[in-house]
Amino acid sequence: MANRNDTTLFGVPNKGPIKLTTGAPGIDFLHDVSRIISEATQTLLTGEYGLGGDSSALQYGPRLGAPLFHETLAKFLTEYYGDEVDNKCIVPTAGATHGLHLVASLFFRQNDVIFVEDPTYFIALNILRDDFGMKIVPVACDEGGMIISDLKQKIKEHVKKTTVTDTKPFRAMAYVIPTFHNPTSRIMPKERCEAMVELARQEKLLLFADDVYNLLHYDPAIIKPPSRLYIYDNQQGNVISNGTFSKLLSPGIRTGWIEAAPKLVQLFHDSGVIWSAGASNHYSSCLVATAINMGLVQKHIANLKTQYTESLNKMCDIINKEAPFAQVERPRGGYFLWVKLPKEMDGKEVAKECMEKHNIVVLPGGMCSPIGDCKNYIRISFSHYKPDVLSEATKIVCVALNEVAKRCKASY
Repeated sequence: MANRNDTTLFGVPNKGPIKLTTGAPGIDFLHDVSRIISEATQTLLTGEYGLGGDSSALQYGPRLGAPLFHETLAKFLTEYYGDEVDNKCIVPTAGATHGLHLVASLFFRQNDVIFVEDPTYFIALNILRDDFGMKIVPVACDEGGMIISDLKQKIKEHVKKTTVTDTKPFRAMAYVIPTFHNPTSRIMPKERCEAMVELARQEKLLLFADDVYNLLHYDPAIIKPPSRLYIYDNQQGNVISNGTFSKLLSPGIRTGWIEAAPKLVQLFHDSGVIWSAGASNHYSSCLVATAINMGLVQKHIANLKTQYTESLNKMCDIINKEAPFAQVERPRGGYFLWVKLPKEMDGKEVAKECMEKHNIVVLPGGMCSPIGDCKNYIRISFSHYKPDVLSEATKIVCVALNEVAKRCKASY
């Protein structure tokens, strides 16, 4: 049971250890967002959706969201993705976790098969396996994501040739993070995306793409992020893109979206939960749309990218200098460094050393694997603290890495 005195999911800010496990913006960024929300609130509540009109931002929202949200979001994403986004394909959610929950509950049943990458975002496994009772089947991965041959074999072994229906159109689901993957930061290449979609067509699979980091890309040579997996589906209904403002603005506003083919959007529209509640987080979605129209979100994203780029570059440089036996590739986007250690080293031992001697928390790589692999990895977040704090913390992590390396006589 969590401490009822905690003010956030991560405890009380600025108390306790430095948490390099936290995949969320920190206090300084949230102060900026507080100012954005304050300005946008004043504009929204005095405009046509507030006192200047019918105050509809405070009513149950239309099932697929207010025009203010889905039209604004479609234009915003079209600009940032560099690919056309149709507002008729958008369904508002209360963030990426809610998007996953909504899809799992609407399209699947207990004991249905969910294919996952190994490694992957580990809390998604808890949601699908523990909350929904689904069967988690790990698929081997390489630098391009799921290995198609292994996925085909796993489908043969685990998926029955059941008949799909209009309301249950899939035999199984593959949960993937194609762009700036958590924890590896890899990108699924075009050829792999095409092969995944082709296989999904053949086998009646849903490819659920957790697209939460796409707009946070740091390569100055990249004008737009890599095309998302959804693009390769051509609105045929085998891919859902799951987005959120939790990484771009604030987790507390609980605002996100699903992008899906019109036939799937219709199923969302007809679901009982949306019929009863209306659009998910209607007020917050109108508030975010207002902030976008004011240009505030765009400025904030630019600031995030500048600071995250500075942080990850400094952290990679420190690791390369202070613990050269640890291999880390500079991520081109996302939130995390995925640090590979010599095979003799265990990420759990590093995490223990960091916590017990230095009051710093890092994530052992084995926690990201559904079968406990990746033992000689650690994951470090660069999203939650300012660059100077992260630099000092990384130096201390390197001290711990060297101490563990000496004890286990790692070869490097």
